[in-house]
Amino acid sequence: FGSWLSGALAEMLLRVTAALGVLFRPERAFVPSRGLRPRRLWGFGAASRHRSGAAERLRRLRGGDAELSSAARPVKVILGGSGRVQRQFDELKRIFRGVDVASVRVAYIPTAHMWLDQSESSVSKRSIGERRRRRAAEARKEGRFLSEQLGMPVDTIDLAQEDLNVSDALQGNRVIYVAGGNTFFLRHHMRRSGFDAVCKRMVQDEGCVYVGLSAGGIVAGRHIGTAFWKGWDDPSIVGLDWTLPSNLEGLGLLPNHVVFPHHDEEKHAELVQQRSAELKDGETLLLLGDDEIHCCALPYD
Repeated sequence: FGSWLSGALAEMLLRVTAALGVLFRPERAFVPSRGLRPRRLWGFGAASRHRSGAAERLRRLRGGDAELSSAARPVKVILGGSGRVQRQFDELKRIFRGVDVASVRVAYIPTAHMWLDQSESSVSKRSIGERRRRRAAEARKEGRFLSEQLGMPVDTIDLAQEDLNVSDALQGNRVIYVAGGNTFFLRHHMRRSGFDAVCKRMVQDEGCVYVGLSAGGIVAGRHIGTAFWKGWDDPSIVGLDWTLPSNLEGLGLLPNHVVFPHHDEEKHAELVQQRSAELKDGETLLLLGDDEIHCCALPYD
């Protein structure tokens, strides 16, 4: 009886701790429609705002125990502030714990990194063809690294390939892993290749997990407007009118959120305060530092 009572008390303490919000790591959001300054939200991603939040947080506190509650929903989206963060690898392994990982295929999308500066100001002396081959080799190398980290087979798929059948290329993959680079180049080729519809169907309906890093995280939100904020990405790399709202639309996996990766509180506090005025009512700004990830189930609002 003493052992049972001790276990029951420990379980109760965990649940009370979760309910009070004493959680694993903070994640930040800015909600201009509520007139709030940037604040910290505690939780497993922002799962605390869902009915399943307590179970999600409790799972994190207990080191990833699966199925702690029937209310808990599986993680479908992992967003990271930058690439090669160990936490994102660990979370993917946790999701597929108990599964033969050799059977879990990963579609690695390096497209955001495949753009080439073809302007007269480019300092490269290599031909366009040679530079494309070098970028492709770098992408394959990164795919091999990803496979080694996860223990999963990886298919490297560049959405900028003209003859790509994206439905065939993604078939059988259980993870879609979208790397960072130029957000505008990535978003254009996602839309042009037909990736949008295929990806949303696979993630929302077929149990696929979406991992988006940096630019890959930005495109997962309602729109990609935050890609303009730091001025890192050249929008002229593709010939689109980026003043049109339809061209700025994201995948909408997080339909009420916009994502700002590589966030540094000291460097970007004033920038975020100023540019967040551009957000519409009901839009939440998700701030991700380079070493942070945000995990959530779907639907996510």
